[in-house]
Amino acid sequence: MMIRDLKLKLIFLLMLGLFCSYAGNVEAQVQDTLKISESYQDVLLMDILEDFQSKYNLQFAFDGDLLKDIKISVTLDEASVVEAMNTILSDTDLGFMLLDDVQILIRPKDEIEELSEVSYDINITGTLKDAQSGEPLPYATIYVKDTRKGTVTNQFGFFTLLEVPTDTSTIVCQYIGYQPMEYKLSSYVSKQRLDLRMERGAKELQEVVVWDDNIPQLLDASSDAGSYSVDPSTFKVLPSLGQVDVFRSLQLMPGIGSTNETSGGLVIRGSGNDKNLMLFDGISIYHLDHFFGTFSAFNADAIKNIQVNKGGFGAEYGGRVSGVVNITGKEGSSSKMGGTMGVNLLSASGYLEVPLVKNRLRLMLAGRRSYTDLVRNRLFQKLFDAAVETNASIDRVGFGGEPFIPTFFFYDVNAKLTWTPKDKDVFSLSYYGGRDELIFDERQQDSEDGFLVTYNLDQLQNWGTKGGSFRWGRQWSDRYASDFKISYSLYRSKLDDRHLFTLKSDATGEEGVIFNFFQVQNNKVQDASVKWDHDYALNSKHRLSYGVQATYNDARLTFDLVSTTLDEFDEEGTQVGVYVQDIYNPIPDWSITAGLRYNYFDLSRSKILEPRLSTSYSFNPSLRVKAAWGQYSQFVSRVVRHTVYSGSPDFWVLANGNEVPDITATHYIAGVTYEQDAWLLDGEVYFKKSEGIVSYIPRVVNFSPTVVISEDDFYFPGDERVIGLDVLLQKKVGKYTGWISYTLAKVTNKFDKVNQGEWFPGQDDHRHEFKTVNIYNLKRWVFALTWAYGSGKPFTLPDNTLTIENPNGDELLFNYADIYNDNRLPAYHRLDISVTYRTHIKDKLELELGASCFNLYNRKNIKYKKLVSVPQEITEQTGRTFVLTDVQQLGILPGVSMKISF
Repeated sequence: MMIRDLKLKLIFLLMLGLFCSYAGNVEAQVQDTLKISESYQDVLLMDILEDFQSKYNLQFAFDGDLLKDIKISVTLDEASVVEAMNTILSDTDLGFMLLDDVQILIRPKDEIEELSEVSYDINITGTLKDAQSGEPLPYATIYVKDTRKGTVTNQFGFFTLLEVPTDTSTIVCQYIGYQPMEYKLSSYVSKQRLDLRMERGAKELQEVVVWDDNIPQLLDASSDAGSYSVDPSTFKVLPSLGQVDVFRSLQLMPGIGSTNETSGGLVIRGSGNDKNLMLFDGISIYHLDHFFGTFSAFNADAIKNIQVNKGGFGAEYGGRVSGVVNITGKEGSSSKMGGTMGVNLLSASGYLEVPLVKNRLRLMLAGRRSYTDLVRNRLFQKLFDAAVETNASIDRVGFGGEPFIPTFFFYDVNAKLTWTPKDKDVFSLSYYGGRDELIFDERQQDSEDGFLVTYNLDQLQNWGTKGGSFRWGRQWSDRYASDFKISYSLYRSKLDDRHLFTLKSDATGEEGVIFNFFQVQNNKVQDASVKWDHDYALNSKHRLSYGVQATYNDARLTFDLVSTTLDEFDEEGTQVGVYVQDIYNPIPDWSITAGLRYNYFDLSRSKILEPRLSTSYSFNPSLRVKAAWGQYSQFVSRVVRHTVYSGSPDFWVLANGNEVPDITATHYIAGVTYEQDAWLLDGEVYFKKSEGIVSYIPRVVNFSPTVVISEDDFYFPGDERVIGLDVLLQKKVGKYTGWISYTLAKVTNKFDKVNQGEWFPGQDDHRHEFKTVNIYNLKRWVFALTWAYGSGKPFTLPDNTLTIENPNGDELLFNYADIYNDNRLPAYHRLDISVTYRTHIKDKLELELGASCFNLYNRKNIKYKKLVSVPQEITEQTGRTFVLTDVQQLGILPGVSMKISF
């Protein structure tokens, strides 16, 4: 029978032995290597154990009353731990058990014999955490050594392994960016909830820093089709545009577009940002970048883990038709305060983690803000010039071509409060807020021929997202866990552009308006969601997950051009989703995931059933095949306003069953993975077909104050097809790490009212993309080099005009093309390099210095081509004349950064 009479003191000592910090990887090999040489004559047993603890870092759990007054006389010569304990206790009624390699339980011999009996087909449960901070590690792989039995930790680090062969098995833990860990079970340990800790990166031993030549792995391919796990902490060593960029680093993965330098978002397998579900601690994020697309909107310091699914994702996710990027924010250390401070050529950042109640309540704060409204250096000027070229809504030229200087800044803030009142419960509150703002407030005057001409430019552009989430995770039992979350996000964008020319006579003093132009666009999207996910392990073959989600969306848009309202809508809708999913393992090498999701959207009155199926089979530990199929739907979309002569700000709309239909998609994916300790080769073929995608093309050149144009003339619903191949070859460990990736893809669109109803290349149709990432770690130095190549993107050359006369006699001129995207830009390629130096100053401060160069050989890549109006006196022709010009992407850009960690 189990031990029933343990006293509180014994329980405390047992817990101390189980969770003490000596259970790390360095000491996990003690039992095999430690030799004990000591001599004791008539010494108390408790004193001998204390001597062992201080000299050999062994830990003992015992009841002091059992050892009281026991004296030992013994001589040990190069004895192992087991030999030493057998010799010391040989003449007593006590026995011992090794809980692990350095922890030893001492109890009466009969109790030890009971505990030593081997149990079979046991269940193991516990949590996996960072050894230093105590943060839980989500989506880590845990399996029984030399078997195919395994599981994955949930978002709170909880795990359960069912039907482990014996209570002496060895558990293996693997997590991206961390050193693999093995943990040997014992009869006693197997009956407890495990608290496993993993080490990462450099270790600090007695205030001497040991920099490991092996840099943590950045990218890990999942056994699921289309899935990757990413460690954001290693992004800091990659080349960047002045600061660590989360999404620009993800763009180096196969299947994610990397050739648009002024887009910090993600194009996943031919589908743009709005088709991908972006979650930050459960918060839906609708805008993903800063500085007109130059940087992603997320601070890498605040991110713990990123799960990327490029397609074929499970039934637990809904509302998008392409991919999922699930970002888990850091919680901060549970035991000690720490943080970072950083600065680069554009912005300053800070990160702080505070344990408010040790091991129970902790706070994380992070923030970035540019100082571009105070200091305008060369890097800012180049980036802003590129933004002007690619955003025609930015007006910056006054009289004589003299440029105006704007006020511009961006910021983002993260905060997270995590409370763990008990081992089974985790509560968290998370907040994210980001904003960009551009302001022109200029006035110019010029005197000519007795008149004073005054030009006033007032332009305001701002955009950003703010939101929060509440989560409650609970491990109800070894088999059952749930995750309840409430989230809210608000995206706003505003363009207010006003130009006023006045003329004042020097002679009479009379003043009049000679030109008054303004355009105002406001767009807002609200997202409020409640979701409750459940996970239940029926047995070692079936793991059931199910849940319900309700999401409320409110999308508003107004667009006024002078006194003409071109667009105005205020729509709201509620989406309800219910899903069930079973992970079935008929044999240990074969996994089948079958799911079904039901979605209802009240605005379009849509009821959609979405079956999903995926599978993977391992022929051996190195070789596995995988496949996925699924149907998906989406009811909120981002629409880009395509115009030739004015800006192209985007806006969000809801499916209404009329001009904006539901988007539906079907995914087909198949792949194979070959993986060794140091190398990974992964390949996937995929086909994705979508219906209901919308393009918005109001190609208006002239306008009248009295014209109101029907939205039906601007919205073009259609279909999309994507077929492709992704290949990844990765070196995972060692001084040199990195990967080579190749994507072959074809993206085509079809709209009934465009291109005569024929299929044509989509805007993100890159037939070939080749990328290489190279990282070399040399003690304190890290060198990185990335190179990206993409075949030319398609573009449309408007070669026809259509003049429409409305009933009051005003004329509208539309530019259009008979064939869309029938031309190609030149190929894109770019080389980036960086170097990072790490050192310690004083006792607790770590200094990190970085330098990088973007587009090292200054390749003149073309973003797109546009029509520019040329004055008649230049062309010597009558009428309107246009010239096709290149809009170039960024040239060579150096950058430096500094970060201090404490």
